[in-house]
Amino acid sequence: MVKVGVEVVQDVKEVGGDLLMAQVKDVAGNVVGLRQQS
Repeated sequence: MVKVGVEVVQDVKEVGGDLLMAQVKDVAGNVVGLRQQS
């Protein structure tokens, strides 16, 4: 995603309960949250 202009706002971190979260900003300035069960 970074190769196409997405900026990492918050790097991946474990937030508890085996849940991983990160935030990125797209080229239009929208912040998107990503989450994944680890």
